[in-house]
Amino acid sequence: MRWRYLLWPFSLLYLLIVSLRNTLFDWGFLKQQTFDTPLIVIGNLNIGGSGKTPMTSYLIDLFSKHQKKIAVLSRGYKRKSKGFLWAAPAQNVQTMGDEPWMLYTKYDGAIDIAVCEKRTKAIPIMQKKKPPFQAIFLDDAFQHRYVKGTCSIILTPFHKPFFKDHMLPAGDLREPASGLKRANVVVVTKCPSHVPAEIMEQYTQRIQSYHNVPVWFSGYRYGSFQPIGEPKEMKNDIVLLTGIADAQPLVNYLKSQPIQMKAHLAFPDHYQYKLSDILRAIKLCQQHQATLLTTEKDLAKLIAFKTHFKEVSAFFIPITIHFLKDGTKFDDKIMSYVENIII
Repeated sequence: MRWRYLLWPFSLLYLLIVSLRNTLFDWGFLKQQTFDTPLIVIGNLNIGGSGKTPMTSYLIDLFSKHQKKIAVLSRGYKRKSKGFLWAAPAQNVQTMGDEPWMLYTKYDGAIDIAVCEKRTKAIPIMQKKKPPFQAIFLDDAFQHRYVKGTCSIILTPFHKPFFKDHMLPAGDLREPASGLKRANVVVVTKCPSHVPAEIMEQYTQRIQSYHNVPVWFSGYRYGSFQPIGEPKEMKNDIVLLTGIADAQPLVNYLKSQPIQMKAHLAFPDHYQYKLSDILRAIKLCQQHQATLLTTEKDLAKLIAFKTHFKEVSAFFIPITIHFLKDGTKFDDKIMSYVENIII
């Protein structure tokens, strides 16, 4: 969007403010708290759309495989509640936020998930739980510098890496690329299925020119379509309904499948659906005799309207992260921070 370049003067002002804030933390004028529990920070330098929730899910599976007791702490963006809350059956997507609630429902409540605006307040509460957590994942907390993480994982999308971006509002960077020096690991996300070795090397060199940090490359794997509510026939024609930051990888995947996308209702990230939105989607499905398809993240917000889905066949598509190479080395690297054996 070329018009955003007109906002360069505001980007320079924002750069000065963010740089001053980081300097105050770096020099110790603003204090960071450390905690005994290993804290795994999952974040990015840009706003939205880098794949933090799928990465959190990947880490939950990894730590569960190693029988580690873990918890997730999120701010609970756009939730309609305040203060500290544990995810529980009595809560919902409005009180927890869409991403924390999605993780809670995905794992059937088996993972401890909390939301709070102030991580420094929340972590001591979480540390009192018995048996103690062996790690806490801090979702989208890289810029929350009042807490010092044990390991910071920075995600940057393949199609728009941070080194090709600009500061807000002219671009999408929350802070300058120099902030990468606080990272322990960088994962280039949303990669196509095959990335030539020379392109990986170019990306790695660009990233490491800011900070000599290990770099991995990951992509998405899409699972089989899962029914919403009572199973019905999956049709070849679909109406796609999304409220995520970047739906393009999903759209590209669907175009490669033997199905026809009749319409795509694309809403902003964290969008809170209204009944009129659902009725519009259902009407399109009926017009095209199509299946309604949505994402796993959107499912958490759509459950409240599940009775309306009886009128159409409705499905969601789960996604998982996979590494293009050396995924086991990534796993070992992250686990080493919890085992206190840095490799």
